Amino acid sequence: MLPAQASDRDAAPVGRMTVEGSDIICRGVVVARGPNLIVVLDTGETRIIIIISATTRFHGFRASWAALQANDRVVIVGQANGDGTVAAREVQVIGVSR
Repeated sequence: MLPAQASDRDAAPVGRMTVEGSDIICRGVVVARGPNLIVVLDTGETRIIIIISATTRFHGFRASWAALQANDRVVIVGQANGDGTVAAREVQVIGVSR
């Protein structure tokens, strides 16, 4: 798994995301993990920094932050931050790496 870099967070453009009410929904593949964050490559080939907190819930094929791996396919539901990151409320793992 590639490590997330501090520069990833600084340069994180907002990728192709769906807005439903006040929620941001983004879909993609996990390409990196760092302390309290994952980097997801969305369907438009944009890297999105996802912030994970103690209250983030995990569903699907991986039931925890520790089990999440590179190349897992995920759907993230959360709130957009002013810096272009997304604060995850829920992470659903819809496909796992082999």
